[in-house]
Amino acid sequence: MDVLFVGNGINTFAEGYSWDRLMQNLFAKFHLESVLHNENAPFPLVYEEIYFKSTQRRKIKESKIKNFIAEDINLLNPSNIHEEILNSGIKNIITTNYDYTLQKVKIIDPSKIENLGKVKESLYSLFRYNIVDNQRVWHVHGEMNVPRSIILGYEHYSGNLQAMRNYIVNGTRGSYKNLSAKGLIDRLNDGTTYSWIDYFFKHNIHIVGLKLDFEEIDLWWLLTYRARVKNKKKGSKITNKITYYIPRNFVNTSRAKLEFLKATGVTISVVEIDHSELYYSFIIKKIQSI
Repeated sequence: MDVLFVGNGINTFAEGYSWDRLMQNLFAKFHLESVLHNENAPFPLVYEEIYFKSTQRRKIKESKIKNFIAEDINLLNPSNIHEEILNSGIKNIITTNYDYTLQKVKIIDPSKIENLGKVKESLYSLFRYNIVDNQRVWHVHGEMNVPRSIILGYEHYSGNLQAMRNYIVNGTRGSYKNLSAKGLIDRLNDGTTYSWIDYFFKHNIHIVGLKLDFEEIDLWWLLTYRARVKNKKKGSKITNKITYYIPRNFVNTSRAKLEFLKATGVTISVVEIDHSELYYSFIIKKIQSI
């Protein structure tokens, strides 16, 4: 069973999408004109500045900031690419996106979308998924209907990483009332899948439209941990393949990242098409043919 992992690239073609617009609206809403919005600064650091200037100077609760972001991204509407993904037949879709633009292809009222994960998390997203026509959509960085779960700053990234590591190394016994499982490495050969993390060790994954900036420490840790386990004797149980797709016009500016990915055992697939709707259509059809 192959799994699709999509990032914010697919939203480039969504109606009403603009990350810059979201930032401008956020700054205007909370009068944050003094925030250092340097394009070279990692966004989690920018967010921490937003958080401190909002909560300390203007006495604004963090929940209000996240609620605003959730409301803003709800304005996104599906494009042809979202429709192709939801009609692809791919049973498991992992995404770092907080929005429900994928689900909107088939669900009229996003407010009715539920977290159906084995554990009903309110903050982190190890088990968080929705179902759309028998397809699971896993929101690994939080989702719109639960603004508290949206990962933005370093504090939340670090907490999420801690939860991920505990799940992989120690399992869930003693952590959750309704789920008791051994550490992931000890159950590589069983057929259970509780978390999207399980797929990284058991199933082929196709990563598409995910910039994978270096500040996404949780995802980079997961890739490096997997590579470290594979280097050990028990790593022989890990036989799945992870493929990272990149359009030809992004290769020159991504060489350092691609080298890091190759070092962790990720296969790089350069698509001889520039970043466009055609690029995504090509990859979706390729996955369908496997």
